[in-house]
This record gives sequence, structure tokens and C-alpha cells, in this order.
Amino acid sequence: MHNSLPYSFLLGIGIVLNKLSKKEIINISVISLLVFVLIGVYYYFAFGKIKAGHSFKYPPQLYYTSYAIGVSLILFYLADKFSIHIASKKILSNLLVFIGGNTLWIYLWHTFVLKCVQITKINLNFIVAFFIVAGSAIAITHIQRRIVGRLIKNGDMNQSQAELLKVLFLK
Repeated sequence: MHNSLPYSFLLGIGIVLNKLSKKEIINISVISLLVFVLIGVYYYFAFGKIKAGHSFKYPPQLYYTSYAIGVSLILFYLADKFSIHIASKKILSNLLVFIGGNTLWIYLWHTFVLKCVQITKINLNFIVAFFIVAGSAIAITHIQRRIVGRLIKNGDMNQSQAELLKVLFLK
């Protein structure tokens, strides 16, 4: 039962998000990040170190949830604020739509690419590694979509097989 509370809270924010004013979004974000910092300070004094937020992700606990809500709402606010500018830049707009529509596959491929990078034992700067992993995952996902799209278009398969491939790889 206690696990349903954080999920319910997140669902509630998602339901009312489009109805919130910009000021309310900023206020919730600031309060959430303040809670996150205060809990981090508590962990620092109680345990001698700041605990990683992702350690409290499953089930979502207040430390992780406050961080997630704060950062997500800031990104939501910024995306809304800059959406007109982003939409006017065709390449950036297309890239963001592609990433937004393929986050699951990008995430799955990033874990594979990350493991490959780790196996090589090459000591990379975090920023360099981030761009290699993210860029590779995005590129592999793009290639995957192209291959599956061609298979569906040119392949010798029935409609249900084509629909299954679309659902699994393209939607």
C-alpha cells in the first residue's frame, strides 16, 4: 500500500500539469528541489556522505521523487518556454521529436553501448562518454527504425506480422 502513494502523487501531478500556471510549476519545482537538498544534507550529516538519488528510485521514495519532480517540472517549463524557438529550427525539432518518440529504444540501446564502452576499459571523461553513449544509442535506434521500416515495406509478410513489427519497433 505504501508504494502506491508516491505513484499516486506522480499521477496526480501529471493529471493537473497542463492546468497549472507557470508560477505554480516553478513553485512546485523549487519546493521539490529544496526537499531533495534538505534530505541530501540530512544524509550527509547522518551517514557522512550524500547518497545517490537513484538508490531510492524503486519504489520511489521522497528523496528520489522530490528530485525527479523538481527537475522534470523545470524541463517542462523550459520546453514550454522555448517550444516556439525549437519548432522554428527544423533539425532540432525533428531530433527532439525522434528522441521523444523513441525513448524506450534509445534507453535499451544505451545500456548495450554503455556495456561495450565499459568492456573496452577506456577511461573516458564523463562528458565524452555521455555523448558517445547517447549519440550511439540514438544512431542505432535510427538505423533500427530504417531497417524495420524497409522490412515492413519490402518484406514478404502478412499484415499481422507487419503490425507486430510496427508495434515492437516503430511505435
